[in-house]
Amino acid sequence: MRAVKFFDQRPRKDPKALFGREREVSRVVRAFEANSWVAILGPRMAGKTSLAIASSYMFSEKNGYNVVFVDLRNSTTSRQATERILSRLPESIINKVTKYLSGVTLGTGGLSGSIRLRRNASASRALEDALFELDRTILILDEIQNIVQGVVPFMRALATAFNENDSLLVVFTGSYAGVLRKLFETFPSDEPYGRPPVQITVSPWPEFTALDFLRTGLKECGVKYNDNELGMALETWNSPRLA
Repeated sequence: MRAVKFFDQRPRKDPKALFGREREVSRVVRAFEANSWVAILGPRMAGKTSLAIASSYMFSEKNGYNVVFVDLRNSTTSRQATERILSRLPESIINKVTKYLSGVTLGTGGLSGSIRLRRNASASRALEDALFELDRTILILDEIQNIVQGVVPFMRALATAFNENDSLLVVFTGSYAGVLRKLFETFPSDEPYGRPPVQITVSPWPEFTALDFLRTGLKECGVKYNDNELGMALETWNSPRLA
């Protein structure tokens, strides 16, 4: 069980389970304390999602916030993204935006992730209204760079939420593209101008950190090894995949 726990490749929720990311966790938490939104940038499998989740839970436990995680890797339009976000919000919030919805599928213990907007409903208005209702919430929008259609109204809804809901914190993760690029390359006429999120870049581990990770994990698991085996492991599982 210890081996599975230490080398688990799923996103980490506990900051103590994040290896070699103490400085990044501290930066995210400090940004939250300043009531700033955060953008965590970096290549695929560098640990962006784990950093976002673990930092959010660390802050939430001390400050009484809820954490909502939304995986947007398969959302290429703002409408798809909005439906995905709504499907992860509490039922109490969904009940306040039913005028925009054509279908809601509930599962055991709450929403199951199936929400559809009405054909003629404004996705940006639905998102605006929903985000306005969230209280003391950290919203993690993971892999948001995949949204390429409807970026402007999506940005406008986010800007409105930033201005009107002081108890909402948003974390964006992804590569520097799409919506994330728009967040940092705004013009004076654009909605979020002058209010970019705090940018934190996550790079793949250097070799010495990856080796330290392997040595620490193998020691905790009681597994014997030699340096040649560690070298072979690094060749097979490069640093980003281990993060």
